[in-house]
Amino acid sequence: MQKNKVIILIAGSVILLILSTIMFILERDNQAGNTTEPEVGVTNENQLGEEAEPGDETVTPQNEGDQSNEAAGDLNGEEEEDLRENAQEAISKSSVNENETDMSEQTLFNHSVLYRTYQMFDEDSLIDEEDIEQDAEWISVELMGWHDHASREYGFEYSDDDFVNYVEQENFLEEDTHTIILLEELAETNRNLYKRQLEIHFIKQFIWESIKEDVASEAGEETDLSDENYQQLFYSFEQEVIEELIENNPSLFEEN
Repeated sequence: MQKNKVIILIAGSVILLILSTIMFILERDNQAGNTTEPEVGVTNENQLGEEAEPGDETVTPQNEGDQSNEAAGDLNGEEEEDLRENAQEAISKSSVNENETDMSEQTLFNHSVLYRTYQMFDEDSLIDEEDIEQDAEWISVELMGWHDHASREYGFEYSDDDFVNYVEQENFLEEDTHTIILLEELAETNRNLYKRQLEIHFIKQFIWESIKEDVASEAGEETDLSDENYQQLFYSFEQEVIEELIENNPSLFEEN
């Protein structure tokens, strides 16, 4: 199953890279006949990943009380109560550890299992309990692969305080009440649990935001590029990580 996932992921990355290249060429040709200056900006991270899944979600604002009221405003009382009960049950069944002060492959695994379990409790969920740990293993290996590759190749240094500030300022989870409620329940229990849970959703965005100028410089590109340029660099970086994961974790991609 994991091997099939990797094949699909690699194929998808290649297709996205080809499409983004075609779009960039078409946009460049279009701008050549236009007297207006091309728009230059930074990449919108929500466009770079598969949001609403571990690796890319959103977060509670710094004022958790206000966020709770906002989240509740999108649900009726019974729906909110059900979600909070689901979150509490998932936490009670999990192996998350409030004493874990640093991100690791194990913390990413434990919190991925927690999130998948929480999702599974939803009455509309299609998640199979038998697949939860297998999915969590891939997620944890992939995200640590991002961290390790960025650290080794681009000097990335991780600070979870900087990470939390980044996520809260970006307000990624503005309307995702489902995940907000789980984060609130974790934050009420322990701040470390809150941080570790954020990492499975947003560490990719934070890493990319931290290193993208260095990636551009190494590729011989100017900084402050267009979104299309940054997307091309993003996909290239992601492909490097995937190839490294396959080389270093062959057993993870073998057919069961």
